[in-house]
Amino acid sequence: MEKVHFVLVVDDDPPLRAVLADQLAHAGFEVECASGVEEALSRLEAHPFDVVLSDVRMAPRDGFWLLGAVRSRSRTPVVLMSSFASRETVERARNEGASAILSKPFQYDELVHTLRDLGDGEDAVAATATARDTSGASEDRL
Repeated sequence: MEKVHFVLVVDDDPPLRAVLADQLAHAGFEVECASGVEEALSRLEAHPFDVVLSDVRMAPRDGFWLLGAVRSRSRTPVVLMSSFASRETVERARNEGASAILSKPFQYDELVHTLRDLGDGEDAVAATATARDTSGASEDRL
């Protein structure tokens, strides 16, 4: 796989979407945003993206629905983000073909490394969400 340059960020939380877009642009990625699944699908039809970064919990359709839609159309990697990344969520993400799942809040560097690892052909980073300490607050947490 080629380097990841063009990222579609899908999240129904406008402030988080803006922070993610800013941080990823600062790291050298080209970024477009969508506020939900329908907008994401429209953007995916208009442009090829190197990766889709999507929240899991959105309404009316969630990140797993988007993952299924992307998987049915392409091999574009999908990275899911969740504040509720239980073992079941991580297992479901793996089973349904997510390239990675990040547990919110996550470190800015963790996100950038995950996206760059995808571009380097690394296998799924899905274990990222399992059993890690999120107690230390930091300015670079998203």
